[in-house]
Amino acid sequence: MSKGLQNADNIMPTGWQHFISLFLLTNDEDEVDRLFAALLTQEERSAIGHRVEIISSLLDGRESQRELAARLQIGIATVTRGSNMLKNLSEQDRFFLKKILVPESDLTKTRESVGDGRL
Repeated sequence: MSKGLQNADNIMPTGWQHFISLFLLTNDEDEVDRLFAALLTQEERSAIGHRVEIISSLLDGRESQRELAARLQIGIATVTRGSNMLKNLSEQDRFFLKKILVPESDLTKTRESVGDGRL
């Protein structure tokens, strides 16, 4: 099993491993949606959705943190937590996230953003 993204909080409890295994049992979007609906509250699904939007937008670099918070109608602290998480990732993990979350973007922008402190 993959060790996951490398950061200071990279302790993967057994329950999380089981969750990942369940997720990998299907390639059907409707089944995945049913699984998440059964296991997560609406608020948890919304929080995960916001986290994906936050990370995608920060990696894309087209919006400021304040603009992103306003667009998603969330607090700036929520966006800052996403930004701080990105800062703690290795360049390799940021590159991986950008590849899957912002596939149409220029991947060199991630390295430039990290280098000049915009993340």
